[in-house]
Formats: sequence, C-alpha cells, structure tokens
Amino acid sequence: MNMALIWILHIALATLACVLLMRKPQPARYLYMMLVIGFSHTLYRATEFLPGFPEFTETGTPLSLLYGPLLYFVYRENTRRPARATEILLHCLPFIVTTALYMIWGELFRPAGSPVLLSYHMSCLLALASFLAYPLCIELEKRRYPVKGRDLSLTSLKEQLEVVFVLSALLLGFFIFEASVPGLDFGVNMHVLIFVMLSVAFMLVMRYMYLHSRKTRMRPASGAPVPVYVPAEERKSVRRSYLSDAQLNAYTQTVHEVLRETRLFLNPNLSLELLSRSTGIAQHHLSQVFNVHECKNFYRFVAEYRIAYAEERMKADGTEELTIESLAYECGFNSKTSFNQYFKAQTGFTPSEYRERCAPVPV
Repeated sequence: MNMALIWILHIALATLACVLLMRKPQPARYLYMMLVIGFSHTLYRATEFLPGFPEFTETGTPLSLLYGPLLYFVYRENTRRPARATEILLHCLPFIVTTALYMIWGELFRPAGSPVLLSYHMSCLLALASFLAYPLCIELEKRRYPVKGRDLSLTSLKEQLEVVFVLSALLLGFFIFEASVPGLDFGVNMHVLIFVMLSVAFMLVMRYMYLHSRKTRMRPASGAPVPVYVPAEERKSVRRSYLSDAQLNAYTQTVHEVLRETRLFLNPNLSLELLSRSTGIAQHHLSQVFNVHECKNFYRFVAEYRIAYAEERMKADGTEELTIESLAYECGFNSKTSFNQYFKAQTGFTPSEYRERCAPVPV
C-alpha cells in the first residue's frame, strides 16, 4: 500500500472516530477520543517493526498534538466549565494546521527536489511543546478553578496523565538532543521508551473507564430507600451511600465552603439544583451528603445556616429596630412562621425571646 495513503488513512480514521464520539457524555467523550487516537498512533508507529517500512517510521504524525488538548478538556469538565465548540476548535487548530502543512510540505507529499519543511524531528518538537504546555496550563488554572469536591477519581486520573505527559516530553527532549548532535548515542531506543509512557497513559484511562462503568452498574436504583446504621440519637430513614467516605467528606467540605464564602443560603430561591450548579456537585451526590453524612434533609441543613446568620444579626449593634419579619426575609425565609419554627427548634427560644436575652443590660 502507498505510504502516503496509509498516513492519510490513520489521520482520517482517528479524526472521524473523534467526531462520532462527540455524542458520548462528557467527560467520557474525551477519554474515548484519547484511546482512539492512541490506538491509531500506536498502529502507525508499529510499522517500525514491520519489514519494508523503514522510511515510513521517519515520517511524523500530528496526532500527538491532540493529547494535550484532550487532557485539558477533561480538566475543564471536572471543574464544571465545559469547553465550547469555538474553544475546542481553537485548541485543535495546531493539529489542523500541522496536518495541512504536512500534506503540502511533508516528507511523503513534497514535490521531488523540494526541501522538507516538516520533518519527523519537527513533529517531535511540536509534541514536546504540547506535552509541556497543557499540564502547565492546567496547574496555573487550578489556582482559579480548583477541582476539590468534584469527581475525585477523575481528578486523580488527570494528575497521573499530567505526570506521564511531562515524562514523555522529557524523553522527547533527549531524543531530539541525541538526533541533533552528530555521533551522540545514549544507547537507548527512545522510540520504545516514549511509547511505553503513552501505553501507561492509555492503561490509566482504560482502568478509570472500567472502574467508572462498574460503579455505574452497581449504583442502586434511584429513590430506593435501604436501611443503614446511624447513631441512635439521630436514627432516621436514610439512603445507602455509594460514595466513599473520602468523597463524602470532600463534597461536604465543598458545600460548607461555598455557603460560607458566597452566603448562598440567604437566597430565598435556593434549591438543590442551584446548589448543585454553584458547587459543581451532582444533585444525587448532594442528596447523599445531606441524608448520609449530615443526617438531615436539604431544607434543615440550609435553615441551620440561616438561623446562625440570624443569631449573628441579633447580637450585632444597630439592629434593635430590625423587625423579626424583616430579619426572616433577610435570612432567606419566605415567611415569618417558618423562621420562628426553625429558630425555636435550633436555639430553644423564639426570635423575640432570643433578642431579649441578647439585649444589653442597662447600667
């Protein structure tokens, strides 16, 4: 088969598969794409071990420019900031442009006698830049958009892939340095080492997807109450949590941090859906946090934050003229009656009684 045709086929098939995988749910679509591209890339490079293809292996492939963007898209999904179509196109632009240039000035397609402008070593240099740039970009963005409290297993996978990509970039650097210095030989087949690292990356992705699909299959049916043990003084009907203790603790910490920092509990329209959007935690996971970890429903949980805020307001100076009804609405309650009920249940006093106890004693 013509070598140029094989080159075109491995690019076209990988691209077509990625387009079809856009129907997959996020972020699984990007992980599937990474596997498809890695499989196509590996088959292409495997010709190094086939007789009759010695010059074929010296032709670069721009597929390596897609690993970094895909890892970045996975990170964006894990921070609940999915990449828009224009952003995806922008990050894939180096791959698109390089593919076009390869087909014009690459080693397999250049006119006879014309110079080679895009060599195999040039493709390695571009891959090195991509493998270093995207992990660095992710680490810088993590300061503004932390992944704490999101899918912890996906976060772990992302961090593992970052390490693999950086190590692959270092190996590419050694390979380019060795090739650029005449007579220099490290005595190691860098091709093999680099593809060992990429194989590790693919195995990590497949492991995550297997465990994720297994967890999904084992997930209990929605709305099916089952008994679990809770302390006797707080015993009630709760749902069994399919989240680990570490995940429950992380999600709970995220909920508390968001409520404290944004004072979202003061919003009278606060709902489980709104809290889910604000924290980036799925609603069914939030239900597990409240029912299992906090042993209370969503409304009681929010009400406790509102009552604590009301207590602070009553103790503050200059609030003597604030009516109980106005305070109830300020705290996020929709009626004075519900405010009084939750306040009495939490403090043991009505709002009026509590205010009297907090009033300064005249000298």
